[in-house]
Amino acid sequence: VAALASAPPAPPAIPVWVEMDGRRVLELRRVAGAQNPQEVAHRASQRLRRLAEDQRLDPAWLVVREDPPYSMVGLETPGGSFQPLLAVDDRAGAAFNLERPLLAERYRDQLRGAIRQYRSSHSLSAWLRGTALALAVLLLFLLWLRLQMGLNARLAAWLAAPGRRPLPAIRIGTIHLLDEVQLRALLQWLRRAVHWSLLLLVSYLLLPLLLGLFPPTQEIGRAHV
Repeated sequence: VAALASAPPAPPAIPVWVEMDGRRVLELRRVAGAQNPQEVAHRASQRLRRLAEDQRLDPAWLVVREDPPYSMVGLETPGGSFQPLLAVDDRAGAAFNLERPLLAERYRDQLRGAIRQYRSSHSLSAWLRGTALALAVLLLFLLWLRLQMGLNARLAAWLAAPGRRPLPAIRIGTIHLLDEVQLRALLQWLRRAVHWSLLLLVSYLLLPLLLGLFPPTQEIGRAHV
């Protein structure tokens, strides 16, 4: 008994996630029986994707059924058949400090929400809205690019016209630092550096913004932010 009392506690479980479209839907800290958590999460992710793509399925058909020692999250069709998706036992509930049925109900609600969100983001109206926004963003980018190129060209021409707009030499007391030619060369270098830095920065920010407007590439866009 003393040996059992002094045994170290079991290490905390490494959580895995049921995902859809790269989004985390629900967290699994413990799974029923001797199943592999990664395999359970993978199978559940695949099944969830199929359920979301089946427009005939009502998310409200996802229910919890008690089948001690498990609470089963699954699909109950109007005909009365039940297809289990996830089994929740007492160990899984304890990993969240919840009673088993409460964790099963949380999972059910998260699965329902994921299906509704998937269908909303993959609807025709969502695609049309994403396309319209992408075209508007590209138009604004092209307008900004034209303005930026014009300003850069005018500034380059201004710096290259010493006869019309002379620049003072830079001195500190009697020490000569830069004459007009050197100062113009330095300003031209700064102009080019700022110009290309702006182009690279805006282009870099534009890519994830455009990717985030369409469902299949939203997670790629978020990963580049």
